[in-house]
Amino acid sequence: MSISMKKLTHAEQVRQAVRLERTRRGSALAMSDLPPPSIDDRVFADKSDGTLYSIFLGVGVTLSLEIPRWNLSARGQDKLTVYKLGDGQQVLFEDVFNAADSARFPLKVDIPYEVFNRWGDGPHEFVYDVVQANNEYMNSLPLLLRFDREAPYKGNPPSPFPEVGPVLESNIGAVTLALPAYPDWQEGDHVAYFWLNLAEPPEDLNDLEPVAFVKVESPPQALVVPEAYIREAGNGGIYAIYQLFDKAGNASFPSVYRAIGVALGTLPDNLQPPRVPLAPGGQDTLIDVADALLGVTVEIDAFDHFDAEDEINVTWGTAPLGWDRIGARRFPLEVAVPNEVLREQYGMNTKGDKRTTVKYEVRRGTVPQGSREIEILVNFETVAPDPGTDPIPEFPEPVNPRLPLPNVFGEGSTTPNQLEPEHEEKEAQLRVVLYDDIKTGDKLEFYWGDEQIAEATCDIDQDSNNPGDEIRRPVPWPYIKRGNNGVVPVHYTVTRPGVPNIGFSGNQDVTVDAITITPAAPDYERGPTAPEGWVNCSSLYEDPEDPHPLEPAIRILVPDLSEYELKPGDKVTMHWQAFQGAADTYLPDADKIEPITLGGDYPVTGFTWYVQPYTDHILPIYVPGDNIGSAKITYAFEYQGKQVTSEVLDIIVGMYTPIGSCPIPPIRK
Repeated sequence: MSISMKKLTHAEQVRQAVRLERTRRGSALAMSDLPPPSIDDRVFADKSDGTLYSIFLGVGVTLSLEIPRWNLSARGQDKLTVYKLGDGQQVLFEDVFNAADSARFPLKVDIPYEVFNRWGDGPHEFVYDVVQANNEYMNSLPLLLRFDREAPYKGNPPSPFPEVGPVLESNIGAVTLALPAYPDWQEGDHVAYFWLNLAEPPEDLNDLEPVAFVKVESPPQALVVPEAYIREAGNGGIYAIYQLFDKAGNASFPSVYRAIGVALGTLPDNLQPPRVPLAPGGQDTLIDVADALLGVTVEIDAFDHFDAEDEINVTWGTAPLGWDRIGARRFPLEVAVPNEVLREQYGMNTKGDKRTTVKYEVRRGTVPQGSREIEILVNFETVAPDPGTDPIPEFPEPVNPRLPLPNVFGEGSTTPNQLEPEHEEKEAQLRVVLYDDIKTGDKLEFYWGDEQIAEATCDIDQDSNNPGDEIRRPVPWPYIKRGNNGVVPVHYTVTRPGVPNIGFSGNQDVTVDAITITPAAPDYERGPTAPEGWVNCSSLYEDPEDPHPLEPAIRILVPDLSEYELKPGDKVTMHWQAFQGAADTYLPDADKIEPITLGGDYPVTGFTWYVQPYTDHILPIYVPGDNIGSAKITYAFEYQGKQVTSEVLDIIVGMYTPIGSCPIPPIRK
C-alpha cells in the first residue's frame, strides 16, 4: 500500500499515545516492544540527538524509513501502521502482511520531499504498530529525527570581525581576529575564516582557501592568523571574512568583511614635494588654458624605501585622482590631471588667479605612509563673452564658440566671404559684431590664414564701442595674394589686460577667386657665344661632339612646378611662337605646341623642352640680310580648376651664316 497522509481521529490518537506510553514504561499491560524504525546512518550529523545533515532534506530528496520484520502470523493477516507523532499526527503507511511476506523485510517506507518539507525544522518522532491476526497489539519504540535547515544568523550575513589595526613588522606575530558572539550559537558549530588579498570583496567563498576551519567553542572567540599566512598574502588591503557552519551542515552567508591594512618591510620615508612642470616656480607659477591644452601633469620624485607595490594618490585641489601602483615605472612618476578636473576645481564663475593645492599621498597596502603638498596658481578666466553658469564642453580648446564670426567683403560686394576676379589688387574689408561684455583695453587681432593682419588690429574703447556694434577693418591686397586662391580660414583673437588666456574666434572660411595665377616664365640655354637674351648657332647643341637625339634644338628650361600640386601623369602644354626679322613678323607655321606628360624625362620638379625640328621652327626666322628674329615661349596647365599660363620668355634669335643657316654637325647614329 502506498504512503498514506490520512489524519488520525482523536480517539485513535489517544489510543496510540497510551500504547506508546505503556511501551516506554515497560508496562505489563503492553505486549513486547518492537524495535524502532531505522534510517541509514549516513544521513545523521549527530546520531546522539537525531540531527540529520541538511543536505538530505533538500529539494528532490526522499527520506527512507526501514521497518524490521516481526514474528509474522502464519494464519490470517497482520496489519502494519507507520505513524509520525506530534501535532498533526499522521499515518505514513499501512498495509497487511503474513509469514509469506518475510522476504519483503526490512520494509522500506519512503517519505517524499513534498511530505516532510511541510513538517518544518525541529524534532520529529516516528513509530509503527502491528495488530496481529489474533487482534493483539505490538508497539515500536520511537525513532527521533531532528530537522535543521536554517543556517546560523537565520539567513543574514554575520557581523564583521571587530576592527583590527594595521599589521606591521612590529606586530605580525600576534594577529588575531575576534569572532563575535551570535544569538543562535549551538554546540557543534564551526567557523571558516579567511585572510584575502583581493581587489574587491568576494561574492562567495566557495573556491577560496580559509586560514583555518575550527570549532566554535563559546563566542566571542579568538582566531589566530599565523605570521606565515600573513606574509604569503603580502601587503595590501586585506579582507577578513568568516562563514559559520552548524553541525547539520548549514552554511551562513559570508560575514560582512573587515578591511585590514598590511604594510610589511621597511616603510617609505623622506617624501619629496610634488612638482608641476608647467608651473615650475620663478617666472611661471601659473597654470592657464594653454597649459591645459598641452596637458597638465604632476611629477613625484623618488623617496626612500619605496616598493613597487606602494601606491600613490595625487589630489588636485580637493579632487583625488585615484590610487596608482608604482610598479616598474621610473622616477619621477608622472600623473596626468584630467581637463575636467582642472576646470571643475577652478570653478565656472571664478575670475583671476586661484590658489590651488597639489598633494600626493603614499600608502603600502592600505596603510598611509605620509603625504606632501605644494600650492600653485590657476587661471582659466574666459575672455569674452562670459559663459555664466553654462558648461564649457570645449575646454581647454581655446576657440570660444560664443565669439561672433568675422565676415569678409570684397570692394563693392554685398556677398560675404567670396572674393571674385573683379576684386583682384583691391583691399577687402573685415566686419565683425562686437561680443557681449567687452571691456576697455580688449584687443582684437585678425588673421588671414596663419598670417596676422597688422593693419586690422582693433583696440576696444568703451566710450566708442558697445556690444553689438559692427567694426570694420581693412585686409590689404598683399595678404590676400600671399594666401593664394582657394578657401582661406579667417579668425581673430581677443586679449584682455590681466587675463593670461587668449580668446579665439572660430574660423570663417573665405573663398578667394581673385588672384590671377601666373607661373614664372621658363628659362633657356643660350650657348657659349650667344649674348644675354639671345640664342645663336652655338645655342643649338649642348655638346656638339655628342649631340642629343633631339638636337639641333633650342633648350627651354621649365622650373619646379611642385607648388601647383602637379603630379606624374598631369599635363603641361608648351608653346613656341616665332617672329621673323627686325619687324617681328609672326610666323604661325613655325609655332610649336606640345603637350607634355609629367613623369620620367619630365619630372614635376623641372625639365628641359627641346624646340625642334630646327628646320620647322627655328630656320624660318632667318631673313637674308637681316639675320635676326625673336621667339616667345610659355607653358600652361590646369590649377585649382582653371587653366593657367606662365609669364612669357622673350628671346632674340640671331643666326649669322653666309648661307642663311647654322652649320649642323652630323647626328651620330
